[in-house]
Amino acid sequence: MQNDRRDHVLRVVTAVGWIALVQALLFAGFVLLQSTPQTPSLVVVSPRHTWAGYVANQINTVDGHPVRAYLGGTEADALADLRADRTQGVLLVDPTKPQDSLTVSSAQGVEATAAVRVVAEAVQRASSRTVVTADITAPSREDHAGRHGYHLALSWLFCGLAFTLAVRRGHESVQGQLRCVAITLVAGAPVVAVSVGIAALTIPAWAQHALRLFVIGTATFAVSALLARAALALAGPAGLVGWALALTFVAASPSRAGAEGFGRADVLWQPIGPWTPPGLAVSGVRQVVQLGESLSASHWAGFVWWAALAVLLCVIGSANRPGAYRHGRSDML
Repeated sequence: MQNDRRDHVLRVVTAVGWIALVQALLFAGFVLLQSTPQTPSLVVVSPRHTWAGYVANQINTVDGHPVRAYLGGTEADALADLRADRTQGVLLVDPTKPQDSLTVSSAQGVEATAAVRVVAEAVQRASSRTVVTADITAPSREDHAGRHGYHLALSWLFCGLAFTLAVRRGHESVQGQLRCVAITLVAGAPVVAVSVGIAALTIPAWAQHALRLFVIGTATFAVSALLARAALALAGPAGLVGWALALTFVAASPSRAGAEGFGRADVLWQPIGPWTPPGLAVSGVRQVVQLGESLSASHWAGFVWWAALAVLLCVIGSANRPGAYRHGRSDML
């Protein structure tokens, strides 16, 4: 009896120690792993190509180069680039009219939108012209910075990691791993439901998206927890720490996680970021609450692929260590 009590205390202390270590790594990651987005871009469109070139040149010669201006073909093509996060603004200029129109998207970051607007208005004001601005994805009053969706997705990712930390000494046989996978899928639902409920109360406009957010959140929680369990099955506690570091490397930076789209991410990261677990989660929330779009089949396929890979790695990790937990007992805390 005394030995059992001592073992239980040791497991609790060890679990707390690992959680403290991961917490310290996460904090350090959020401080040290921030990445700077690329300079915002602006597409200039005009019925007179030479006039568009003149305006673009004026923008590109502003001190400090806060915005990069490019010539666009048609207004429709430029707006399509804006919706696809390939540019942060579209300036339509017509020298025969006294006003120019600027279209921006706050879903790509309020700071980028503000920079584009300030520079475009200043350049045109110097030519005695005015600019009328339209925002196709204006943020809600409760989420003026447009970052609450990013924070919500982060909570799901790290709750999944924390869940695996809490039950990290569960069944390690193949059958036990599969049982833990089922437990993970069931446990994620109430956790995500609470977070979505809090988000809907904080931002009433999100209440209409509650069901879609719940599904995205459950998938995110499950993928994060399953990948953490797979890392644990393959490499033990060191694997769990490794997954925490990899998760932090991507999720710690809003630019790297896709909080404002991937249009301003590093060139090498743009094709990779959307398919990472944080990229799928953060961009999924962004599509629903900021862009008002449903997730594509390929987006859901990304979640399924990561979950299937994690389950497969759990089975492989357990099968390679058949004698470690032959009694199949549960040490879940």
